[in-house]
Amino acid sequence: MAWISLGGFHPTKFVFLIVFLLLNVCALGQRVVGVQPGERLADSYFFLEDSSATYFVSTFGNRAHDIKYVRGMSMRNGKHFAHVWNEQSHYLGVEVVQGNLELFYYSMSEALDSLLLWNTTMDSVSGWSAPRLVFSTGYSNKNRTPQLQCKLRGQTLVVFSENVLYASKELMHWVFVKEEGDWRVKHQMNWKVDRWGDYNQVERWAIDGSGNVIVLTGNNRQMQPKEDNTVWTQNVLYYFDIRQTKLKQWDLVLGDRVLREAIFRESPLGLQCLSLYSQAGNEKIAGLVRYDLDTTVCEVTHQSLIPIDYPNVGSKEWILKGYLPTPDGFWLYGEDYYFRELVRNNDRWTTMSPGIVQYLEYYMEMYLLRFNTNGTCEEALVLPKAQEVSMDEQGPSFVCYRKGDGIGVQYNDHSYNTPLQEEQRHWVGSKTVVRQLEWKEGAWKVAELDREEWKKGLKMNLRWWPIANSDGRYQVWVGGNSLVICEERKE
Repeated sequence: MAWISLGGFHPTKFVFLIVFLLLNVCALGQRVVGVQPGERLADSYFFLEDSSATYFVSTFGNRAHDIKYVRGMSMRNGKHFAHVWNEQSHYLGVEVVQGNLELFYYSMSEALDSLLLWNTTMDSVSGWSAPRLVFSTGYSNKNRTPQLQCKLRGQTLVVFSENVLYASKELMHWVFVKEEGDWRVKHQMNWKVDRWGDYNQVERWAIDGSGNVIVLTGNNRQMQPKEDNTVWTQNVLYYFDIRQTKLKQWDLVLGDRVLREAIFRESPLGLQCLSLYSQAGNEKIAGLVRYDLDTTVCEVTHQSLIPIDYPNVGSKEWILKGYLPTPDGFWLYGEDYYFRELVRNNDRWTTMSPGIVQYLEYYMEMYLLRFNTNGTCEEALVLPKAQEVSMDEQGPSFVCYRKGDGIGVQYNDHSYNTPLQEEQRHWVGSKTVVRQLEWKEGAWKVAELDREEWKKGLKMNLRWWPIANSDGRYQVWVGGNSLVICEERKE
């Protein structure tokens, strides 16, 4: 998912924009679902959905980048509602449960001797409900304010520490189950961890159906200036079994291999951990390390290396962007990890206007890898994609989504460039078309989404932004101070 920040929306333009949208989108086979107002900068935009409803969510933060309120939009009717909490509360996450959008956050009591978990629910008609206190527990202020995160699986919610507590050096672990419309705590545990590898933040983790947690130590790489990330580090795989209050750990012996991004997927026996790896001292992705965890006996029952056979194009230096399951296996997709940072410094003795100019250029190729049910890589497509962006845009890239039994890919490009070409591509700062590829019946099909009609109809420089949703049904466009969400019409 590519997360973006955009400026505020001017109310005087709202009616003008809607009129033009409704009159001019028909030719593109789309309908406007709604226009998301942005009265201040948003930290992130993303879609959330279950089998019955889809929501578009915006999170807004303060100058310290703490999320302070959330705006949810129902794709069913285009209605949007904001929920604001007080300065002493901390964001946990949002999830879709039984067709409604649920928001979770936590706070400390005035005496700083207990921790409180709150929940509010948004439906598509009346908006957010009054906040409900879900759970409270004793807490020592010597541990300072905890950093917590949550994950949902079915109707099981897990709240887990992002870092060990400051004084007690423990990890907090709660399991909640929704019963009769209310969240009820089923398990509570503070874990003592003897060794925590070389990275003390819980970033790569998943939960099983009982609320147990599996963690691979280390961190996923982000799009940031390259550093020496190729040094060998110690990694540990943990399984926090809250039913038996038992902690299992496996020290991973990988030789000169370095683990990169990691994902977790369901397997017949429980959970499977897949991590990209490189050889030490080399940024190129060589393959996957696979660990199969049997959750009935709490043991890693299988581990293996899965090499990746690339075509003779691309640098093979890429970062993972997502995982996509399909009936016949799964896909991993990522993008080129190369970029250049330029800093220009003019001293006062040689120019009349001294200053520093700093910006980033990204050179992104897309990597699309298809795996069968046994985990063997059957195809690796490297798709050249010339793109240049500034620091302010944070590198918008591409989306990948389910399309029937296959997948679809969409990305910004220039009309001079065509998909699947391997020769030198044109470098452009602004894109004129949205390209689309589909994997169907064992082959790639090329299509093109034209944006020119949007620009003409709206009298503005409208741009497509790659925000992922499960089947590519929704499109997000921005222009000036507006954010427009559309839905593809079904033929």
